[in-house]
Amino acid sequence: MVLTQCAEPKQYPSGQHDLWVKASASNPDVLNSQKEAFVNFNVNLDSDKSYMLNRKREGDKISIWIQEVETGAVVSPVLTDELSRPLQIDNELRKRQCRSGSI
Repeated sequence: MVLTQCAEPKQYPSGQHDLWVKASASNPDVLNSQKEAFVNFNVNLDSDKSYMLNRKREGDKISIWIQEVETGAVVSPVLTDELSRPLQIDNELRKRQCRSGSI
């Protein structure tokens, strides 16, 4: 499988943030192979720095963290979730989660 979505580095307003992150993976050679995982970060960010997501995948488990672009310093805990097939009923739950975030 190949990770299909990865956010570009960004700058955020300084302070405490509640960030929901969706990891999406699929195999381009297999129809309907999309799998997703979700993690929630509560992290304090500085406004004068750029941040990016990074990840490590082992089988159907994915670990995700936030790091500062220039130094590579990890600024969040490393969160791990299971990649699984998305359920249609989860769509409304995910929308509510994203609306509850600070950004």
